[in-house]
Amino acid sequence: MVSRFRSKWLKLCKETLELIDDTITPRIERIMRRRVNYVVFKELGKKLHILADEVAEDYLRETADNVILIDHEFEKILREDEEPEAIVLINAFDGSQNGVRGIPFYGGSMAVAKYKPNATLEDLEVSVVRNFATNDVYTAVLGDGALLNDMRIHPSVEVRIEDSIIGMDTSVPDLAALIGKLGGVLRLVKDVRRMGCSSLEVCEVARGAIDAFIDIRGRTDIVHLASKLIVEEAGGIITDDLGYPLKTPLKAKERVKFIASGNEKLHRRILSLIRKTSD
Repeated sequence: MVSRFRSKWLKLCKETLELIDDTITPRIERIMRRRVNYVVFKELGKKLHILADEVAEDYLRETADNVILIDHEFEKILREDEEPEAIVLINAFDGSQNGVRGIPFYGGSMAVAKYKPNATLEDLEVSVVRNFATNDVYTAVLGDGALLNDMRIHPSVEVRIEDSIIGMDTSVPDLAALIGKLGGVLRLVKDVRRMGCSSLEVCEVARGAIDAFIDIRGRTDIVHLASKLIVEEAGGIITDDLGYPLKTPLKAKERVKFIASGNEKLHRRILSLIRKTSD
C-alpha cells in the first residue's frame, strides 16, 4: 500500500505539472507561429521557464505543506517559520528550446523526498515527468513500479551494444572532446539519438524506446534527475559515470554525470567502453 506521504505528493506533482502545461503551452503555440532567430528563441525560452517556475511555486504555496523547493538556480523553503515536510526537485520547463521551436519533446519534471538534512538522490520516493506536447505522464513511487499514463512500463532487454540505440547529451562547448571520450561506444553502437530534454530521455530508457542514455558532461543540474526513480522502478539501472550509485546531495546547483541503461549487462558494457577510452 502506498503511504499517505507518497500518494499525496504523487497527486500534487501531477497537478502542478498539469497547471504548468496549461499555462505555457498556449504561449508556445503562439511563439511557433512567429519567425524569429536563435537569440529570440533563447530569450523566449528563458521567459517561459521563469513563468513555469512561478506557477509551480505559487501552486505549492497554496496546496502543499512546507517544503524546500529546488530548481536550477534556487533552493528555498516556502515557509521559513515551519519545519519542512519534504524536499522537492523541480524542472518546470525542460527542453525549452524544443518547445519554442515547435519540436514536440519538452515538458516538466518533479521528484520528492522526505525532508532530512543530508538527503540525496537515493532518498527520492515519488517522481512525475510530463511531456507537455503529448500530455504523456510518467510516474514512479518507490517500491511500486513505474507507469506511463497509468500503464506499467519496462526497459529494454537488449544486451548487445552493437544492436543498441543510445541517447546522449552533447550540449558542450567542445563537442569534439566529448565525442573523443565516447569514442569506444560510438564505434560500436547501432545508432544514436539526441532529443534535447534529458528528463524525458531517461523516461525513454524506462519504457524501452531507447536502450541507454549517457550524460557525462558534468554540466547537468540535479533537477534533471527527477526521472532517476522512474528508470529504476521500471527495472533499469542508473549510476554515475564510474558505475557508482547516484548519491548527489539534494541541493541547488549540484551537477551530475550519469548513465541510464535498460539492464545491467548493457550498462557494464557501456561503462567499460568509456573507461577504456579515458585510460
